[in-house]
Amino acid sequence: MTVFSERHGYIRPKEIVFRDELPTKLREPIIKILRRYLPGAFLWERVERLFNRYGIDDWPPVKGALAISKEEDDPDFRAAKRVLLSCDWFRFYDVIEDVFQQLDFYDTELINPDEGQRAYPFQRDINDYFVYAGIGWQLIDGQVLARGDDAFEHTVRTAETELTMGGRTTAAECISKAIRNLSIRPKADLSGAVSQATNAMECVLGDIAGKGRTLGDYLKHHPNLFPGSLKKALEGLWGYASEEGARHGKEGIEPPREEAELIVNISGAVTTYLNRKHPRKLSQE
Repeated sequence: MTVFSERHGYIRPKEIVFRDELPTKLREPIIKILRRYLPGAFLWERVERLFNRYGIDDWPPVKGALAISKEEDDPDFRAAKRVLLSCDWFRFYDVIEDVFQQLDFYDTELINPDEGQRAYPFQRDINDYFVYAGIGWQLIDGQVLARGDDAFEHTVRTAETELTMGGRTTAAECISKAIRNLSIRPKADLSGAVSQATNAMECVLGDIAGKGRTLGDYLKHHPNLFPGSLKKALEGLWGYASEEGARHGKEGIEPPREEAELIVNISGAVTTYLNRKHPRKLSQE
């Protein structure tokens, strides 16, 4: 439950600052979350599995002294914490994904009736912290994916959900792929994100109009699908996606991240609008 200052907008979520790094000071709270959900011995077992599967690799070099509280003082937890504070930032997210998978397996296959679920509460706690710390990632069904600001997240998640529920699963998958393209590292596939976002709009338009066309063709041949001012805005978006957005894979052309995110965001809003205005008949396949 949110507090008064958050509900009324006096405290806004922090701007995303950390996407391709994870400083030590930001790792400590995540390690505390991990400790709440896993015993030290099991956490160390997972770290060993991920970082030194065959026992022949060197562990990450230790960076500075290791601070251990009284509650954390057991050999397995100390060993896991030492690795997690020293490893490459992206390996830390490997651990987060793995822990979710282990908790989800337990919740699904092994849990006793009187026990509470743990995987999705863990995901919620991780995501709450990422927002609080300005970390540009989120844990969604066990995968760490790129996170935008609140408006972006609301728009694209609403589009995914409503398109799926409305029977337009191909368009929903395009939105999902656009998000995954933004998440690719070490270099995001920004042109791919633009392409998938545009594909999502074309999928919905094709389902409504009954023909496979490009967004530009739909705007030309079906002018009544959009109000006039929105149609003009989408014509500009199509021009950008085809040229500056490198939708057609033009060599050497890559949109800035901010612009790729804008196209994905607009696509989410437009597909949701079309899905609501032209709901799919239940008898359609």
